[in-house]
Amino acid sequence: MNFWVFCEMKRDEQGQDYPAYGIAWEGGQQPDISDDEAFVEDLANLLYVEQVDACHIHNVIEDCLAAGALPV
Repeated sequence: MNFWVFCEMKRDEQGQDYPAYGIAWEGGQQPDISDDEAFVEDLANLLYVEQVDACHIHNVIEDCLAAGALPV
């Protein structure tokens, strides 16, 4: 399965715009994962290399965000 990183501009409570990066795949997407493009690119690469099944993608993303890092 292939994964693509995409960016949407969001607005915070103070009215400042910021980039929000997400990951898309055939049949789904997870928007607004982080404003750290490199982290989201690395996460998309991890999902691709490990060929994570669609039913587990959201859990893997959530676990990486909770840990604050990608698995080594």
